[in-house]
Amino acid sequence: MGVLPNIDPTDLWGAAVAKINGAIDAIFTSVARAGKTITFSLSDGSTIQVDNQAAPNSIINEAVISQNGIDQRKFTISAGNVVIDNNDISVAGNTVTLGNGDPTNPRIDALIVDNLGVLGFVAGTPNANPVGPTAPANTVLVGYVYVEPGATDVLKNIYLRPLYNNLENGTYFKESGESVIFNGGALQPEPPDKASQLEVDTGTNNDKFVTPLTYAGSTTKTASQAETDAGTNDTKYVTPLKLANFTGFPVLNYSESFTSLALTINSAWHTVTVPGAPANSVIQIVMENNNTPSRFLGCREVGSILDRRLNVETNTSLTMITKTNGAGEIQVYSENRATTEHYYTGALNL
Repeated sequence: MGVLPNIDPTDLWGAAVAKINGAIDAIFTSVARAGKTITFSLSDGSTIQVDNQAAPNSIINEAVISQNGIDQRKFTISAGNVVIDNNDISVAGNTVTLGNGDPTNPRIDALIVDNLGVLGFVAGTPNANPVGPTAPANTVLVGYVYVEPGATDVLKNIYLRPLYNNLENGTYFKESGESVIFNGGALQPEPPDKASQLEVDTGTNNDKFVTPLTYAGSTTKTASQAETDAGTNDTKYVTPLKLANFTGFPVLNYSESFTSLALTINSAWHTVTVPGAPANSVIQIVMENNNTPSRFLGCREVGSILDRRLNVETNTSLTMITKTNGAGEIQVYSENRATTEHYYTGALNL
């Protein structure tokens, strides 16, 4: 039998790498950009060019618009490049702050970059169906912003639509991820639920409210409306709770006692009156075994079917809570009344 030749694994790896590099070289050997023209040089000597001259105003090299998470009137552009009138403009990156919302109507502002590479904006005209303004000469439009009525740095109802054309239609986003859709004035964006409004009623008394969270289909969404929308969809609401001067919560009072209960039956549940205990109240009962052996002891509400008894060791006590009925009664259990005690030690009263 002949001898198999030795194979060096590095020879196999080198051959594989050579084939991979050859495949890459067969596609192109270099990529270069001159102005707005990108050239791919192929290994056979030919070239392919991509001409950007057809887009005289555009964004290139990752100049990205972002919204501030604290004051959503603020927008920032990252470093990159823009093309304005076929000129390549470098953008260093800066922040611009839009004005507050109009008290009555929404508006659409245009975010622009000028021929110095600075981010700015053009405020739109407030209108029930607003239209985005046109970008001025020597600028490139980089986005639209939908500003709801009354929007401020606190009321963050401001939405961004990054885009590189002249259409203000489409989906607008908040930094938080919420979104609305605007279709050229034909459809108003759905306003955010009143769960995001301030907690202050703007009426004459300026009372505080816990903001209601609206459910499907509501069109009224007021802070102090009734729990049922009177419209055709009869939508339910979480009732707003008026906080200012609210006195409706009950106050609990605890009263101490130490009174022995008079049990009348051994080894059976039976009803007894608790001396001094208020009717329909939560009370505390302490049960004690004073002798040997261990004894079963317990207490429960009148009418209960729960077997609430435990085996209590010698010279040991057991504490339970239960509730009196309208006559101040409870049910008790003792395996041996002569060697055990039941004590009423306190009650919670409204």
